[in-house]
Amino acid sequence: MARYALKYEKGENVRWLSHLDIMRTWERALRRSDIPLLYSEGFNPRPKMWFLAPIGVGVTGGAEMMAFDLELPFDPEEIKFRLSECLPEGLSVKDIWRVEQQGTPFGTEIISTFTFKLSIPRHYNEDEVRNAIHHIESQEVVDVRRERDDRVKTVNIRPKIKRLEIMDFKKGSFSLEADLIQSSDFGVRPSEVIDLFRSLLPGLDLIEMNRVNVQEKK
Repeated sequence: MARYALKYEKGENVRWLSHLDIMRTWERALRRSDIPLLYSEGFNPRPKMWFLAPIGVGVTGGAEMMAFDLELPFDPEEIKFRLSECLPEGLSVKDIWRVEQQGTPFGTEIISTFTFKLSIPRHYNEDEVRNAIHHIESQEVVDVRRERDDRVKTVNIRPKIKRLEIMDFKKGSFSLEADLIQSSDFGVRPSEVIDLFRSLLPGLDLIEMNRVNVQEKK
């Protein structure tokens, strides 16, 4: 048996696919590529696959990661070529490598770097945006409410916001880069960061969101 991890791009053509749709697309591509997949046991065998911190609907990603098991070692470049022939436009393999086959292929705590392009009323200036960032970073507690199964709980997301930085500012819009920690207990959601800015800068709206990097937290 052999395990491989790959980095792939989720582009504009597939940005509106759900994570379940992305998983199904990868499963079809792996099956059609005619590589010796390793399947789970049981009544409904499925290829053994793992996805690292999937992104949501409407979000593009240039550093998405997944892993899968094969029955025997296979040339990574050949896997990359075969998969590229089977993937739809908008999904592309950027890199592939063999990994250890003990435990899960990815760590339990990662840092995702997102870029947000945001529209903003023209009367705001760059200093006001920087003041909003400073306000968030100066807080020890930033509580958000989450609902699930008719239950509401409050979580402090401030420790999960590692970095916020303006990358570009123009009248009417700006770009923001954020390093967000996601771990086994919970992670900050990109939409919660946007809501924070909306509470401080009324009228702000999201134009596009992209995850540009993902790495295990050291």
